[in-house]
Amino acid sequence: PPPTPNLKPTAHSSPSSHWDNAPRALVVDTKLRAVSLAAGRAGVRAGMLLPEARACCADLDVRLWDEHAIRDAVLAASTALLAASPQVTPVAGAPGMWWIGANGFDAVGGEAQLARTLLALAQQWHPDARVAIADSCVAARAATWAPRARSRAVRDPQGVREHDPLTLP
Repeated sequence: PPPTPNLKPTAHSSPSSHWDNAPRALVVDTKLRAVSLAAGRAGVRAGMLLPEARACCADLDVRLWDEHAIRDAVLAASTALLAASPQVTPVAGAPGMWWIGANGFDAVGGEAQLARTLLALAQQWHPDARVAIADSCVAARAATWAPRARSRAVRDPQGVREHDPLTLP
């Protein structure tokens, strides 16, 4: 059987060795549950059957989905993210994504400081982690899909939005 993936934080590994940089997929039975960025670029998508995925990418590295390992990794990351906010919820059915409360941070650096803290924590697991803060979870998720911006919207106390330079890498 295919090997189980290593889901531990990889702060000391190089970005080029990250799971996303090679065509890889996690499979349940014959259906892909998750795919790497490189596999996605080759046309492989979660939900595909394994033969269809191999037709798109012959050198696809397929590994078994390990529910226990995924659950442990989500718990470890959730626990780490509690250092940034007391409101941390893993997104059901989307390992690797969390909803994190961003209210009440004005006295400790505001949203910008929260974003920097979350990004530093998330980069322990993925070198290209993204953090987005928005008024709704839908807007935040959409913002993570966008190309990296060099500015960010900031909310002032009256609710007016302005742009300032992005201080995150």
